[in-house]
Amino acid sequence: QRFPAPLRERIVLGHDVRVKVSELPAGGVRAKPEFDDVRDVARATGRSVSDITLLACGGDDSTSSMAAPYPHPERGC
Repeated sequence: QRFPAPLRERIVLGHDVRVKVSELPAGGVRAKPEFDDVRDVARATGRSVSDITLLACGGDDSTSSMAAPYPHPERGC
């Protein structure tokens, strides 16, 4: 059975990005930024979708417990 993942909001370069957060069966956490939000922030800031995804996941100049070393824009963090 599937359940909707809870959404958290993050501020990325001054814009809101919703991030789905799921607990994995093995005990880890997976975070996936909402693509529509990532795309909108990328357009508004002139940054790439990959850059915004990385920031939404907690990389570079953003801080978060959802950090991942190599996020993939379509698969999340």
